[in-house]
Amino acid sequence: MYSTTWIAAAVRSVLYASALSAGVLLCASSAHADDRDQLKSIQADIAARQRAIKQQQQQRASLLAQLKAQEEAIAAAARKLRETQDSLNQLNKQIDEMNAALAKLERQRASQERNLAAQLDAAFRQGPHTGIQMVLSGEEGQRNQRMQVYFSYFNQARQETIAELKKTREEMAVQKSMLEEKQSQQQTLVYEQKAQQAKLEQARNETEKDPFRPGVVHSAGSATIK
Repeated sequence: MYSTTWIAAAVRSVLYASALSAGVLLCASSAHADDRDQLKSIQADIAARQRAIKQQQQQRASLLAQLKAQEEAIAAAARKLRETQDSLNQLNKQIDEMNAALAKLERQRASQERNLAAQLDAAFRQGPHTGIQMVLSGEEGQRNQRMQVYFSYFNQARQETIAELKKTREEMAVQKSMLEEKQSQQQTLVYEQKAQQAKLEQARNETEKDPFRPGVVHSAGSATIK
């Protein structure tokens, strides 16, 4: 038979081993819990970083699309400005040509009027001729009569030419006035388009410099400064 002392010692050994095993199990369970918490923290950090990266990528894509739209708007404004400037240059050329034509007409009118005045003066110098004088003077009278007819014919022709020149000049003056009105409109349009292009370029520059600063309003096609 075992002694009481031996039995007590055996019981103590068993209890000690059980306690030791329980402690080891508790420590292992606690370690596993810490690992799970740490893993969850790492996973949450990774998810947050992924969301931040995705947001940055979306912002970058939006910015690139916005800059592309702004560049297209600037290019379109530049094309319109070139077209308007070309139209204005053409109008300026037409007005210059019109001024030259008007000056030429004025010179022609003045020349015709001088010639008419000279012919009237020459006819006046011939003096009046009665029928009797022409009969008495014979050939001289006939010559004077022919001269009178000649002066009368050319004077009438010159007067008609002068009247036609005046009419043409008046019509051209009306056309010139219309061209000058278009010229003024085109000049105003050029100034407006230059101002619009400058605003677009300023908005583009602000977007490139700091696309997400306060005061830059983002829209589907452009950024404007408040």
